[in-house]
Amino acid sequence: VLEVNDKELENFDFQDENIYKMMDINGFDTAEKDIRQDTDTIENLKIQYRSIKEIGQLFSELSYSKLLQHDREENRKETKPLPAEFQKIISSNVTFIDIPLRDDSIYKINTLNGSSYQTYCAILVAEIIKYFSELEDKNKKWKIGLIAPYKAQATLLKKLVDDYGISENITIYAATAHGFQGDECDIVFFVCNPNDYKYTGYEKCLLSKEYIYNVAISRAKDYLIILHPFSTIGNNNFINQIAKSHKNNFADKFSIIESSEIEKIIFGTENYIYKYSNSTGHDSVNVFGTSDDIKYYIKVSDNAIDIQIKNNL
Repeated sequence: VLEVNDKELENFDFQDENIYKMMDINGFDTAEKDIRQDTDTIENLKIQYRSIKEIGQLFSELSYSKLLQHDREENRKETKPLPAEFQKIISSNVTFIDIPLRDDSIYKINTLNGSSYQTYCAILVAEIIKYFSELEDKNKKWKIGLIAPYKAQATLLKKLVDDYGISENITIYAATAHGFQGDECDIVFFVCNPNDYKYTGYEKCLLSKEYIYNVAISRAKDYLIILHPFSTIGNNNFINQIAKSHKNNFADKFSIIESSEIEKIIFGTENYIYKYSNSTGHDSVNVFGTSDDIKYYIKVSDNAIDIQIKNNL
């Protein structure tokens, strides 16, 4: 699965074929099951042990007919506390971040060998993790997961974070939802990057697959951060369902944060990443100089992306 490219994966449809479908089990709710009455019995495992209720309720309603029970709520297992200063960015166990999306510089949708990615979103996540690394308690260990539907976005996230020199107390995992099945992390960034400037709902698109969202949000133990262009793409049914679920169950904690607000906390000014970026095409021959006031030099093509970062800015 991990070696299949995104285009082949979308056309493969193998993930939609599974033991449940073969046995005509169409949902988690007993009423939705069509089984052989004389020979088959099914026992649902209704307790989820990984996530706190605020996260668990999201995938309970998305994929499990609202039937999951949450062990950590019953046994009062506390959430791992974030550094106080970092809580100015992430103040809730579930955080929604609105990402700018337009056909301009680092905000545009690019493709790498047919796989979609957005540069801005990757840089923002890397900067948030770097900021967290500078604030975190050196006596604590953290596991952070970076999950994206498309392979190029996941690869870019991993390369950037690896280059930022994150604390040894923080272990970073970056992969697609397929690569994350079975894993878990204290903090999960679900980078729901689109492959178009609108959501079409095309059935073979990875973003039209419920399991992508279910796997991504259910990997988080304590904190889930969902990054999506909420203002630009308002009709992604799965994202809307997740956001509505959180709003209905935890209205006092629900909000969608503008990414510019986060940049202002980290850098002291809004739209810092855009202002201090230079994004151009990646030609077969490249000659370019450097400017003192540019932090992110980005060159992209259909089969390569280069990012040079000045860490002194």
